[in-house]
Amino acid sequence: MNVGNAKSKTIVFVEDDPVVLAAYRMLLEQGGFQIKVMTDGLEAMRLLSHFVPDLVILDLMLPRFNGGEVLKYIHSNPCLNAVPVITLSTNSIVEGTEEYVWERAHRRLLKDSCTPAIKLQTVQELLAEHSVPVDVVSANPPDDSPAAKDQIVLFIEDNPVVLAAYRHQLDQGGYHVESARDGLEAMKLLGRLTPDVVVLDLLLPKFNGVDVLKFICSTPRLSSVRVVLFSTGSIIAAMEEYVLERANKRLLKDVCTPAIMFQTIRELLAGSPGQNDVSSANQSSETNSEKVAAGTHVARTPL
Repeated sequence: MNVGNAKSKTIVFVEDDPVVLAAYRMLLEQGGFQIKVMTDGLEAMRLLSHFVPDLVILDLMLPRFNGGEVLKYIHSNPCLNAVPVITLSTNSIVEGTEEYVWERAHRRLLKDSCTPAIKLQTVQELLAEHSVPVDVVSANPPDDSPAAKDQIVLFIEDNPVVLAAYRHQLDQGGYHVESARDGLEAMKLLGRLTPDVVVLDLLLPKFNGVDVLKFICSTPRLSSVRVVLFSTGSIIAAMEEYVLERANKRLLKDVCTPAIMFQTIRELLAGSPGQNDVSSANQSSETNSEKVAAGTHVARTPL
């Protein structure tokens, strides 16, 4: 890759150590690359929510959200699927990192054995192998029909990273998305808003998801609202069946993706209001949880 080509390439460098950053940044800029620096995980995810770089260099040990959480965010955003990622960290971090985090990275470099020259060569090799399209197309193009634009999804979730990833997918799909980050805020919204779909995390601050479900059940105006429970297997398994009966769909966070959520909502809105996809109340909580996992599991595609 010559310098002329490199000048059109932008690298997001996520690193909180100013000494390390200065050493690598200098050689990359001399190589003709444009560098955008982020010094913590939250700052990086905010940038990546609206900017698609040609490559990401990512330290795993970061303040606020760590590198593993940034990798999960990149993996969950369809617009970032083609972006190559280089992780840069210490031996101890590498050994303590779960393999599923590593699978999201295209190259893994150790700080104690990497040099600026090695870093530059790795960047050049990856960019020669991968190219990010100029016009990034969403995995689910927007539905421009008037009906889709009028459909409202209320997403109730207190994790800002999860909320941002799923909201982006639904926005791209043409839905109008409202959000709430706790049970009290959700019930206030539902007191004046009648959404088409409610996506509900069960573990929430203030009032929890069960309280929100009870509010929905007790409000006749909300009787036709589709409800998607979105939580962990252990939380869902611990819920009393009468609570789960109100939900039209149950998705587990550890196997769900924004694309699965989009498709689930699309199918629910295409069906009849009140159509439920739940297990029998006579089955055990353990069996119910297993069926939920089986119903939502899809094969993951490695980066």
